[in-house]
Amino acid sequence: MLIANQITADLSKNRKTVIDKSQKFSSQTNSTKKQSKLFSPEEHLLLTLPKWFVLYTKSRHEKFVEKRLTEKGIESFTPTVLVRKKWSDRIKFIEQPLFRSYCFAKFPLKDKVKIVSEPGVVHLIHFKNKYVPVEDEVIDSLKILVENKIQIDPHPYLKVGRRVRVKNGPLRGVEGYILEKRNKNTTLVISIEAINSSISCVVDIDDVAEA
Repeated sequence: MLIANQITADLSKNRKTVIDKSQKFSSQTNSTKKQSKLFSPEEHLLLTLPKWFVLYTKSRHEKFVEKRLTEKGIESFTPTVLVRKKWSDRIKFIEQPLFRSYCFAKFPLKDKVKIVSEPGVVHLIHFKNKYVPVEDEVIDSLKILVENKIQIDPHPYLKVGRRVRVKNGPLRGVEGYILEKRNKNTTLVISIEAINSSISCVVDIDDVAEA
C-alpha cells in the first residue's frame, strides 16, 4: 500500500512538473508573439542592422543630443546652416539647425529604448508605429552640403523626379532630384521621407549624371 501511494505521489509530482514546464513554455511563446507584433517584418530586419533614424528633440536641443550620442559612440548628425541676423548696430551669422528639433542618429532598432531615454530626446519619429530609416545617400548628401557651406533653401516636399548624382566638383556624391534648369545651373532637391521635408541647392548641370 505504501509503495502504491509512493508511486501515485511520484506520478502526481511528475505530472505537475510537466504542466509547469508547459505553462512556462506557453508564457514564453505568448511573450515572443507579443514582441513580434511590435515590429513589422521590415523592422525585424532593422533590429540588429544600424540605420539612420530621426530623433525628435526638445526645442534647441538638437546639438546637445548629437553631442551626448557621439560621446557614447553612437554616430549622429545635426545638419546646420548659417543664418544672417541683423541688429541695430551689427550683422552676424548664426549657426542654426537645418531641421529644427530633429537630430539624425545611426543605430539598430533594438537600441531604441536606450536612445530615446537620452536627455533632450522626446521620441523616435515613426508613422503608425512604423519606423522609417533615412537612406545613407541622403545623410551623405546633407553632410557634403554642410561641409562645403553651400547655400541651402527649404523646399516643398518632393518625392518624384529625375534622380541624379553629382559626379564632379566639391559636391561630388550628392544625390537628389532635378527640379529645373536655369541656363547652366539646375536646382537639386534632396528629400527626407521620414519627416516629409525637402531642401534645395543649385548645382552645375554639367556636373550631374543619372543616379
